[in-house]
Amino acid sequence: MSLATAGEFAGLNKQIDSVRGKLKDVFAIKAEEGEAVGQVKAASLLKSRAFPTAATRMQQTEFSAYSEIAKIDGKWWYHFRSGSRLVFISAATSDRSIDQCALISGLRITISLIKETFEDPAKCLTLLNQCICDIDTNKPRLACFVGALDAESGTLTWSNSGFPVPLIVAAKADDQGAYSPRPLLGDKGAPLGEDPRAEYVNQTEQLANGEVLAATSEAGPVLKSTIQGAFKGAEAERMNAEQILESMKKVLFSKSEDSSETPSLIVLKWRPA
Repeated sequence: MSLATAGEFAGLNKQIDSVRGKLKDVFAIKAEEGEAVGQVKAASLLKSRAFPTAATRMQQTEFSAYSEIAKIDGKWWYHFRSGSRLVFISAATSDRSIDQCALISGLRITISLIKETFEDPAKCLTLLNQCICDIDTNKPRLACFVGALDAESGTLTWSNSGFPVPLIVAAKADDQGAYSPRPLLGDKGAPLGEDPRAEYVNQTEQLANGEVLAATSEAGPVLKSTIQGAFKGAEAERMNAEQILESMKKVLFSKSEDSSETPSLIVLKWRPA
């Protein structure tokens, strides 16, 4: 994948600015209905177009994800196929402004431009970072994780730009009946938008049959406790990615005290025949 030229970035930024302008127009129109109602409707319209289907399957790989699309925030995920690989992206920022919705739409446009020539996660992050740094001088900072799982071999190649570390859940429970998650250790990288010269590295992890990758926009302790609550008993081994996601949502939302902050969730399970 070759990095975008200045001309390509200029065209991309025009599209992003157009989206931002349209969004602000929608907010102005919806102000008559009340600010809160208008914001929810506008964010839902914009963000819903940036998300793919919530679940997909590719050979031995299952993927399922969740995010509160109707909320104005910077939480986003995406997935697509590249040869024998399932590529997935999860991004988040703490900023809950109108511009974050436009930024997500801009990232979606960028992915559309590069997914047919996708090479690896690190180059993908480099391009996304250049795009964000070129959007405006405020340099919105975005944490992002890009992974590419080879559906045939179970090899995960990934790169990170400040996103909370995902966890790998063992395929089977230990002698005490617990499923022990291990962190996906490696270079966490600088958030997107922080430095246009930032460099990102590819790292690899071999998944065993039945192992699960789980990621959330919340900090690591939240993810670990959610996994421990969702994975119980022998039946957990038989759950598919969608069932695991639903189980994790029940645990996570039962613990949440702040309904205004809804984390995103991603579950990836590799189980060859």
